[in-house]
Amino acid sequence: MNFQPILLFLITLFTLYGSFTKHVYVWNEWVWIYMKPTITILVIIYAFLRPVSKATVNYKRLVIVGLVFSLGGDVFLQYGFFIYGLVSFLIAHIFYTIAYFSGIKLKFSAIGIMMFAIPLAGFLFYLTPYLPEDKKIPVYCYCFVIMLMGVASYERNRILKSGPTKKLLFGAIFFIISDILLAIALFAHPISYLRFFNYCTYILGQWGISASIDLDQLPKDSDKGEKQSSNQKKPKKDLKKKNNKRTRKEK
Repeated sequence: MNFQPILLFLITLFTLYGSFTKHVYVWNEWVWIYMKPTITILVIIYAFLRPVSKATVNYKRLVIVGLVFSLGGDVFLQYGFFIYGLVSFLIAHIFYTIAYFSGIKLKFSAIGIMMFAIPLAGFLFYLTPYLPEDKKIPVYCYCFVIMLMGVASYERNRILKSGPTKKLLFGAIFFIISDILLAIALFAHPISYLRFFNYCTYILGQWGISASIDLDQLPKDSDKGEKQSSNQKKPKKDLKKKNNKRTRKEK
């Protein structure tokens, strides 16, 4: 039985319900506290069930590790531990970035860098006056890491140009948007609808990244190439054995 559609339905249902209870019924605050981590757990299960090939199994592992650290970040932020949450998400983005490099050779292009660096630089220029002094360096470091994550997702999609990598780029962009909205809500303008959009964009971002785990993400030739290379090594070994046997017979 394929459980992925069921998980997607539950993720959507919990996202809508969590947003509704957070922004309509204040007395249901406990629902909000537990809902976001619950959805992240569902996304982790969804990612775990995604099919992969030998070429993408490492990608899947790295993404799941990133999701687990994201879950930790959710819990820390929900209980007000900002720095711990920030570090957890920073580690998550590092694992995501490493995952995007797996299986292919990535080179950052000027377009990819500008695509993420310029908006994030503008965001930091806007946010800096609102940031406490002890939060500035951590936030700057975090923005640098999410910029790298975004650029890596763009470059992976640019090279592979597959359906899963389009979902990856989609997820990375929405994840960054969710981080921007959260920072504005925390430091600049604590408006409830910003948290609502942060909530929705975060789930979309995590879903896009987890949905990029797929059999068809890398070209099918990648698996064949590995098999061919292993098959090419075998004849060399066989030739060596034959030559050794001949020399023994001659002796």
